[in-house]
Amino acid sequence: GNGTIVRWDATRGREIDRLRLGVFGLVSAPSGIWGLSPPDDAVVHLDPRTGAELGRVPIEPPLVGLAADGDAIWTVSAREALVRIDPARHAIADRIVLERFEPEGITIDGRFLWVSSSFEAALLHVDTRTGEVIDRVETDGPLFGGVVIGDSFWGSANDGTIYRLDASSGQILEQ
Repeated sequence: GNGTIVRWDATRGREIDRLRLGVFGLVSAPSGIWGLSPPDDAVVHLDPRTGAELGRVPIEPPLVGLAADGDAIWTVSAREALVRIDPARHAIADRIVLERFEPEGITIDGRFLWVSSSFEAALLHVDTRTGEVIDRVETDGPLFGGVVIGDSFWGSANDGTIYRLDASSGQILEQ
């Protein structure tokens, strides 16, 4: 909270350190830890052992979603585009502009992104290789973020409804 990162000893279940770095929305990748830094309008790359900054990538605000799968780091730019960050160069490598959809929450499952928005009653299933929207899944209300576990995408709506979708087809399995 308040831009503080708490480092834990997972074996002992206790706090080791607190770092005040002004970042939130952390994701882990082989290259390190990545987070959103609203004061700087940037995605920041951090060393997981020391918390030292390894690099930063300017992103057009507002900073909202961040996802990683391996070293594929994705975020949202200006609520209009999905951008992939090259972790070695600390630069934007790909940009997918979404028409008539304001992306906020994102999660990644291999080569597919699941994109949600608190402004839309829908979820987009996007192919990261082609940049094409594979499917638009209509929901009863706006979603913000989610996770992919196994073969299911799980997301929650502002009204408390939890959705489980088939991660391959986008079909709603449970609500």
